[in-house]
Amino acid sequence: MSFGIQGKVALLVILATAASALLVAKVLTGRAAEVLREHELIDLGDEASLRGWTIIDQVDALRDDLINIAFNTGFRDSVAIGESPEQLKALARTLCRRNWTNHLRIDIVTLDPSGLTSTTIHEKAELAEADVWFPGPDTLTGSRLHYSPIERIHLTRIEPDTEPVTRWEPVIWALAPLDRSYESGSSQSRYIRIMMTLHATDSPRHLFAM
Repeated sequence: MSFGIQGKVALLVILATAASALLVAKVLTGRAAEVLREHELIDLGDEASLRGWTIIDQVDALRDDLINIAFNTGFRDSVAIGESPEQLKALARTLCRRNWTNHLRIDIVTLDPSGLTSTTIHEKAELAEADVWFPGPDTLTGSRLHYSPIERIHLTRIEPDTEPVTRWEPVIWALAPLDRSYESGSSQSRYIRIMMTLHATDSPRHLFAM
């Protein structure tokens, strides 16, 4: 197939127009991607900041609940006379008003020369024994309130009326003594221990940004 002069000029115009359109589309797509990426990064930064403040608020609520239980005379007396786990759970629930839904486990831990034993009074998750936290003896001699580092553990949620769910969740543990000052010379020490989840549902923005 042969073209005349007009045909060749027309073909060159078509090719130039197509190349220009392709180049403009590529430039606009690149700029749009940069704007979208910058917008998403700003949103993710804001969301990360909000998540950080949420965690701070949750840990503050954990501290309040721990103090409310550990320094409550009625709860201490109930533990001392050996009330049932069900009774202790009911009392603990009335004292943990800020963050009860996030508490996955509450234990009464007894430490004596023979070792460490624990009685679970509230449990919404099962986990490996190796993941159960208890501070070392050096830590116990310091502050009356003790906190674990935030860590991800593999657990199974066993909440009523729902199917068990096994997954990794970020959790934090808190511990405080239950003994009164005049019992400090006893060879047996009792503690209240709470495991709280810091789990949050994934944001759809994370997947969109990726």
